Amino acid sequence: MIAYTMLHRRAYFQMLGYIPSFLDEEDPRSAAEQIDAKYIGGWFPMKAGELDIATGKFKYPGDPIQHPLIQIHFRDEILYFYDSAFLSIIQPDGTWERARVN
Repeated sequence: MIAYTMLHRRAYFQMLGYIPSFLDEEDPRSAAEQIDAKYIGGWFPMKAGELDIATGKFKYPGDPIQHPLIQIHFRDEILYFYDSAFLSIIQPDGTWERARVN
C-alpha cells in the first residue's frame, strides 16, 4: 500500500483523484512514467518555477508560494499534491518535475 500524509488541515484523500490508482509498486517505471501511461491527459512537466525539495513549497514567478497539501511516498520518490491539481515528483537525487493533473 502506498503511504500518504496529510500536510494541511483542509487536505482530504479525495483530493488525490485517480492518481493513487495509476501507481503500481510492482511496475518498475517511475511515478511520472506510470501517470503518463495511465492518465488520459498524460504527464507534461512545467519548465518554470522553484521547488524546495525539503518542504515541497513551490514558487512560480509572479505567484505566491504554494504549500503542499498531501505527500505520498512511492518507493524512493516523493510526490507532493497542491491546490489546483498540481503535482510535484521528487527523485532521490533531488531532481524534480511538476505538472498539472486535472
